[in-house]
Amino acid sequence: MLRACVIAGDTLNATNAIGWIEHWLCWFEVRAEDEIGGALKTAESAGAVIEKLYFDGPGTADWLALARIGDRFVPALDPDHIFVPAQ
Repeated sequence: MLRACVIAGDTLNATNAIGWIEHWLCWFEVRAEDEIGGALKTAESAGAVIEKLYFDGPGTADWLALARIGDRFVPALDPDHIFVPAQ
């Protein structure tokens, strides 16, 4: 569905948005058996901007999937909270 329906993000084109989603899916998958280091933060406290992905379809399908911190993207959990992995 992601490849078939993502049109773009707020600041990302479809290819880059899908690339970041795939990056995070793989990142979590390889750590599925391990304790994952990181922090749940508010977007505001991390200085992050939530990135919405837009799908070909109704606006209700749009997804607050990522948060931009500088030049990298981390998973967004909801409109206000993000996951920032341990370095």
